[in-house]
Amino acid sequence: MQKCMLGDVGAERALAKHILHQRPLLYSKIDLFGLTLASFLFILFQTTKQTVRKEVFMTIQEAAYKILEEMGKPTSSKEISRIALERRMVSSTAKDPIQSHAQTIEKNVRDDIYNSPKLVFLNSSQGRLIGLPAWDSSRSPATDNKIPNLSELRIHVSTKLLEKIKLAEQAKLKNSFDETVAFILTKGLSILSPEIKKGLMEQLDSLNSL
Repeated sequence: MQKCMLGDVGAERALAKHILHQRPLLYSKIDLFGLTLASFLFILFQTTKQTVRKEVFMTIQEAAYKILEEMGKPTSSKEISRIALERRMVSSTAKDPIQSHAQTIEKNVRDDIYNSPKLVFLNSSQGRLIGLPAWDSSRSPATDNKIPNLSELRIHVSTKLLEKIKLAEQAKLKNSFDETVAFILTKGLSILSPEIKKGLMEQLDSLNSL
């Protein structure tokens, strides 16, 4: 940069011209930085928006169908909505999310317009419940006033065994995880039936010898 003495008018003018000449370059650098920052913010905004969208994987109708498959029995629309929200299968901005989703399920089934996957109303001693179409004829409380006789089984298994069971579920051997586990147990009991029978006979023989 050029130096000048205070009061040297010629030198001051030359310095002023030099600074003005350098301004376009300075402004170009500022503009480039601003453009880069704007591009970064735009990409960040788009990525954040996509992430938010990915949080909701299904509609309440799809969530209801999956929950009913897993539970294996007709359930109230409010209970279905509660489970769906707890599992973060759906979201809601309503003041009462459970009631809002429950009303949506009921309306879809009643009007049969957005009823996909298809759900049906089933009457029972507990009132009107939501169920799968197959239950209407095979195991529906609408025909025999009985909810399917199911019992809960809780066991602790190794991580490796659980991974194998999940692989069997992914192979679509059955419609849900619970049905897959039941299928594997049934197959296993069938294969082991001779050994089970032998063990029971030994127990009976030991009792007879008393």
